[in-house]
Amino acid sequence: MAIGEIDIEARVNAAVTRELARMTAELQASSYENIGQGGSRGHSVDWFDASDDASDGASEMDYSDFAFGFSISGAVVTVTAGYLFHGTRTAISVAGGDKTVSVDHTWFYVNYVFGSGSATLATVVGSIPKHTETTLKFILYEARLIAGVVAISDGDIHHLGSITIPGSFA
Repeated sequence: MAIGEIDIEARVNAAVTRELARMTAELQASSYENIGQGGSRGHSVDWFDASDDASDGASEMDYSDFAFGFSISGAVVTVTAGYLFHGTRTAISVAGGDKTVSVDHTWFYVNYVFGSGSATLATVVGSIPKHTETTLKFILYEARLIAGVVAISDGDIHHLGSITIPGSFA
């Protein structure tokens, strides 16, 4: 190599070595139990239910802060209001509210009939909501009913935040 040339391969190898050392140190600092819960960064598949609090290590995210977010009290899920944006049209406000879950595997979704100018929060039991030629059913999350208490797994949250439909489909 001539004087003044940069050895790119050596720089990349050094950066990779530093990152591997950092990751190794992070894993070594974590307990096996913590690693099973997603490592020290806290990425885990926890259940969020009415009994959760910040001290038990379960989901610490307050999902009610999001549009179409939720909070749980027993068998009642309170869904936060949100907006459906569709192309250049005026945004549609979708009311939130309380939904009582009486059957396991209840799906929450936003129901929008194309061109109607309105959308509603809806639920269906047992099967994933499916779009039709005239209706968009935008899945939010699946709720489990376990011993009379609703639980929503981090992995069963499909959408948080307002919904945007590209203009050509609105």
